[in-house]
Formats: sequence, C-alpha cells, structure tokens
Amino acid sequence: MSSKVFFVLGMHRSGTSALTGMLDGNCFNVPQDQFDVDVGNNDLGFKESKEVVHINNVILGGERKWKEIKNFDILDFGQEKKNFVSNLLDVFLSKNKKPLIKDPRLCITFPIWKEYMDVNNIEYDVVTIFRHPLEVSKSLYRRNGMSVEFALRLWFFYNFNIVCNLDGLKYQAVDYDDLLEKTEDVNYKLVEFYGLRKGFISKFVDGKYRHIRNVVDMRDDFYEYSIDLYNDILKERISRIELLKKYFNIYCHVINRKLEFHISSFHHKNIYIYGYGETGRRFHKSCDVFGIKIAGIVGGIYDTVSDSLTLDEISFDNSFLVVCSTFDRSEIEERLTSLSLVSNEDYCFYDQIHFSF
Repeated sequence: MSSKVFFVLGMHRSGTSALTGMLDGNCFNVPQDQFDVDVGNNDLGFKESKEVVHINNVILGGERKWKEIKNFDILDFGQEKKNFVSNLLDVFLSKNKKPLIKDPRLCITFPIWKEYMDVNNIEYDVVTIFRHPLEVSKSLYRRNGMSVEFALRLWFFYNFNIVCNLDGLKYQAVDYDDLLEKTEDVNYKLVEFYGLRKGFISKFVDGKYRHIRNVVDMRDDFYEYSIDLYNDILKERISRIELLKKYFNIYCHVINRKLEFHISSFHHKNIYIYGYGETGRRFHKSCDVFGIKIAGIVGGIYDTVSDSLTLDEISFDNSFLVVCSTFDRSEIEERLTSLSLVSNEDYCFYDQIHFSF
C-alpha cells in the first residue's frame, strides 16, 4: 500500500501536465501506465495514468465524458459502488508506493479519493494549478472544437469544484503564467511547502509549448463571472463559504446548462417572468447568458412595471410562468391557482427552477 500520495488538480488545458512533469521523480513518481504523447497538444505527454483515468470513469458512471457538466455529490454514491471503487484503489495503490497522480477529472472525483485516503490512514498532499479561463476555452476550441462559450462554463464548473472539494486542506495554488514565467520561484515555493527536493525537470515548463495566449475579445456575458472566480481563487484564496455565497447561484445555472434551468421541458412555450424586482431581473440576466428568450414581464401582486403584461393577456396554452416575486408564497399561489387562466402546471417559482433542473 502507498505510504503517501501526491495529487495534482486542475482543469483541462490548465498546465497540469507541465506541473506534473516538472514534479515527476521528486519524491513522487507518475505511474508507468501513461497515455501516449499527443503531438501538437501535449508534446511531452499527458503524465496521466490509464488506471487512474479508469477509476475516475468508474466513479463518474463509466459513460460520462470529461466535458459533460453534471453535479457530482458523494452523498449520492452508493455503498456497493463505493466498495467497488475501494477495491480498485487497493489494487492501484498496492502497485504504486508514492504516486504522483494527475487527471483533471479529480477536480470532481476528489471527495471519493479523499475519503478512501482518510479511512485507510494514507497521507496525501494536493497542489492545484489555475489558468486564465479564456486561454483554457480557446485551447479547448483549438483541440476539441468546443465552443468558447461552453468551455467557459466548463472552466467554471471544474474550478468551482476544486475550491469546494479542497476546503479545509492546506495546499499551494499555482498560477499557470507563473509556472512558465517564474518557474524557479514556483519550484522554490513547492519545495518549501511540501518538503520536496530542490530542482525540477525544466523541459516540461518550456514556454514554446504554450499554444494559446490570452487575447480578450470575448463578448459572452459569462466571461465576467469566470474572470471574477479566477481572480478570487488566485489572489484572494477564496474559502468555500465565501465561494458559495458569491457564486452558488451561477454554479447552479452552469451545472444545468444542457437542461436550461429545466425550462427545456417547456422549450415549445413562451417563458414569462412574474414579478420584476431584484430576483426577477437576476433571473432575466441568467436567461440572457444562456440564450433563453423571455417573452415578456408580468406584473406581480404588488409591483408595477412599465410595459408589463397582466395574466389575462397571456395564453397559457403555449406559455409558462416563472414566479420571481419574493412576497408571501402562499398568497401568490392562492392568487395564481384561483385564476382559471392558470393551472399549477403552468408556473413554478424561481428557486424551484434553481434547484431542480
């Protein structure tokens, strides 16, 4: 069984391969069953163990691809499956005494690995690396043909999970720019923090392998959210509590991007916002970000909005109402259900959409 494990966590195309390559052989070693070099993308290799990737695929359900945005909760992980994964980890760690483990999916699956380490009293360290969201997005466009807009959301999803999953742990967060431009400084910090040997493998941090550089020409509104999170992670070392307070609403939208707030169930209908205070405007902005067209605004019980509609002006044969009013819910429900124009299948509250995509 391994005496200690060293994890490298970071989003795809964020420099995890370069960081892992730099650290390889320094007290820890990348397992030998590595993926082949991908010329033009990872010219010196991914530094990923095939067995580690297989274990993460099992954790994520086998069929799930790395580019899917779907929330992962360890509480939903059944005991039978947990036992199966534990057996896989037993086998892997029995063959690798001090492994250096890197796989971007660890950003999501790390809670399972952490629980296993804690239960089996195995020591571990974690280092993270973060790269500018637009550079990552453009790199994913270049390599995978992924839209920059979706890649930004994927970046947000992975990095949000890193901060949440590492809450309470002591670790170093490496800036990708610093890794390439201030390599010796980064190495010194890692050596001091983790008690590693001095020195590093310089060929893995050669700037010539940086194919994408940040050129800010992004018009997508979500770009600002990603930049805010990027700065908070690297400059402010945002805590999990602070992260949830500031970004949880955005994260909920991100993890349900493909379902579009569960409104996709009503994609053939016109979507109306009922109540246009702060909550209504925030919801409208979220819809704009994800390309969901709002047909109109319906005045709430107590508010008056310029150019707003009334309920009797809407045909609910092809419409759906999102209630964004923050007044007493029972009063709102009573009013809506008392109207023969509206059935309880024709509307829902904003927070129901928020949590149940």
